[in-house]
Amino acid sequence: MVFVPLLVRTMPCYVMCAHPPPSLPPITFPPIQGGRTAEDIANYMIKKSGTALSTISSVEEAEAFFAKHPKAALGMFDSLQSPAALGLAAYADKSDSFPLACTVDAAVLAKYQGGAGSLRFVTPEGVFSRALDFTEAEAADGELSMWLFGHSIPSLVQFSAEKSMELFSGPIRVHLIAFGDEATAGYGAMVAAVKEGAGKHRTEALSILVGKNETRILEAFELTEADVPKVVIADMRAGSMKRFFFEGDLTKAGEVEAFLADFLAGNLKAKLKSEEPAPEDMAGPVKVIKGKSFQAQVLDSDKDVLIEFYAPWCGHWYVRDAYLCQIFCMYVFLKYFSIAPQFIYFSFCLSSSLFPSLSFS
Repeated sequence: MVFVPLLVRTMPCYVMCAHPPPSLPPITFPPIQGGRTAEDIANYMIKKSGTALSTISSVEEAEAFFAKHPKAALGMFDSLQSPAALGLAAYADKSDSFPLACTVDAAVLAKYQGGAGSLRFVTPEGVFSRALDFTEAEAADGELSMWLFGHSIPSLVQFSAEKSMELFSGPIRVHLIAFGDEATAGYGAMVAAVKEGAGKHRTEALSILVGKNETRILEAFELTEADVPKVVIADMRAGSMKRFFFEGDLTKAGEVEAFLADFLAGNLKAKLKSEEPAPEDMAGPVKVIKGKSFQAQVLDSDKDVLIEFYAPWCGHWYVRDAYLCQIFCMYVFLKYFSIAPQFIYFSFCLSSSLFPSLSFS
């Protein structure tokens, strides 16, 4: 058997042979960021083994490019050395999502009525265009990935196990989830309202339709079948999930759109899991904070705060009060001599409450 080295874009690849050289290094491939269907995997391999950014030289080549790929994007430029063209080339080398091509052919630009520095994205749903600006490269790459992904799928996606990987591992980390039951009255009106209202923000938030039989997803939002129909936003941009529940009329597209617009503008507060605060929480030397009292007692406090986050199933939890009380006694001693700052000691149970995402410096 013959040993044949191949060059796959950005990584070496080798055809298997009977007796590979002992010095051959291990080969690793990045995971596929997308679907797991045969078509998805085939597109991934074609993209990895082909040219990152194809060059189109005529109208015929452009038509053949779009005919071959159901979802593909063409960048149109006046020069391949322009900042926008170089930015798209750098982006294409890092992206495995869709076939990308570029052109400076005047006839192609005229046919598609594309200005220099624009992108034409063709999908089975339609044709979408935008200007390209890579002045802030990292931010531009992320925004372009969201734009392409948002237009590559329907404005309202029916959830299924086959689509879950593509949806939840995609670049758009805000999901508007509509839980519905086809057998109930008003289902069609809700679907139409969500599709119209949320569709205007499709490159910022995915809209996903989930049936009431998807109990695991319902449980993630502390919902049951009795709560359906329900619309909720899941914000996963910070790593963990924040939940925002819609309380308006599910059949009115304007209210759904306003709900999503308010979220994107930062005007909504997430729903936090929390026990109810009680007077005894603040009685001892170590105060107890819960989700609903976190803002008032911690974030809005005029004193510095030392807070311990714990879980009752952790063995260290059983001795935490003793240690914290010792710290508090030392604080009282130092405070007596006027050399301690004003601060409060709190404990917070992670098993019974959630708190807003915080960043510390």
